[in-house]
Amino acid sequence: MSSGLPSLLIIGYGNPLRGDDGVGPYVAAQLDGVVAHQLVPEMAEQIAKTESVIFVDANCALPPGQVEVLPLQEEAILTHKSTPGALLKLAREVYGQAPKATLIAIGVSSFHLGDQLTAEAQKGAAAAISQIRQLRSQENP
Repeated sequence: MSSGLPSLLIIGYGNPLRGDDGVGPYVAAQLDGVVAHQLVPEMAEQIAKTESVIFVDANCALPPGQVEVLPLQEEAILTHKSTPGALLKLAREVYGQAPKATLIAIGVSSFHLGDQLTAEAQKGAAAAISQIRQLRSQENP
């Protein structure tokens, strides 16, 4: 049963001028999602107006090119740093609704100055795009 809300919001965040850190914005741009340098509290309103949100970010703790899909939960709101979980909590507290949320982390290796992704990050981005398209098709048969 549809709630009348848009079914899926994709938010890719990171610094596109720091090499592989730009993989989140790259993925979001390929999927007509929200491209962000960083997460900000103002995003909570848009998040609250959707059924599901996928955050996409670089992760240097994963092997380069590996993609990990993790469910997200609401977490404490911090004053100087927004996290996906904090935005979910803010959406619920201010707008009365927080959607189902997922983090797609893409393993990266380089944060060099420049706007080019390494081959490993490009491979991870392609895998993430494929997974998001699959999730999107499952939600909208």
